[in-house]
Amino acid sequence: MTKEFRSRWEQRVGTPVPDAETVTGWMKHPTTIWIQRMQDLFLPNGRRYRVLAAYWLTRQDVIIKVDEKAGRIVTVLAKGMKDEG
Repeated sequence: MTKEFRSRWEQRVGTPVPDAETVTGWMKHPTTIWIQRMQDLFLPNGRRYRVLAAYWLTRQDVIIKVDEKAGRIVTVLAKGMKDEG
């Protein structure tokens, strides 16, 4: 679980940050929907970039992004987020 995930969870979800075991349990729950698999892609210039896996945790009503190769929960997206740009 990255620092970014912890920070964004507090900011975007507004509840205490769950521990990694709890989030992993949510990911395995039958109501969780895997909406994007992780892929390593390449630009025309040969540079690699990674598209993270995305899981919709329906019971928590959030989407989490996961780097499955590194085994890290990277960030969270929540309903009602405001533009942070």
